[in-house]
Amino acid sequence: MEPQTANSAQESERRRLSQVSVGVIGAGGLGSTMIEGLARLGVRHFTLIDPDVAELSNINRVSGMTLDDGRRGVAKVEIAARNIRSIIAEPYITPLQESVFSPASIHALKQCDLLVVATDNHATRLEIDGKSRRDHDKRDRSSRWRIDIRERSGGQTTAQAEPGEQANAIGNQGNSTPEVNRSAGHLLFNK
Repeated sequence: MEPQTANSAQESERRRLSQVSVGVIGAGGLGSTMIEGLARLGVRHFTLIDPDVAELSNINRVSGMTLDDGRRGVAKVEIAARNIRSIIAEPYITPLQESVFSPASIHALKQCDLLVVATDNHATRLEIDGKSRRDHDKRDRSSRWRIDIRERSGGQTTAQAEPGEQANAIGNQGNSTPEVNRSAGHLLFNK
């Protein structure tokens, strides 16, 4: 592929991604890394949900966090929002320092095209799974999809994308190489 053609294809993909609205549940270690990666890919519309504040013990895993954030107990969604603003111009960010179960969170997530569940608790995953399935059943099946991301031992992260027939990888960064089983809509990222 000619360099000019490759650049125009990349720019076309960035323009398309800039129109996608992404809801990220969990702005800790995994969520903050996903948020940063999505911003670097060109996503500009974010809804960020996490009730937690930064602690000094989080410094090794929360992207964009500073020592001062840990000392002051800055909300993880505010750290993520600041990190997005450092990467892209004029983002649209709704940071909610609330539980995913709050009415405001649920309302905001229903406006998103893509949900990324990056939490370490099963109750949140089950709640979002149930709500997204009920919401999905009320909509055109081709218009919505969600990715559930889980950390695994051995340096692997898995992501389950639904609905399978509409899910595909929108990009990757760094040394991560996705192995895709398209029939199951399952992505495996090796770090």
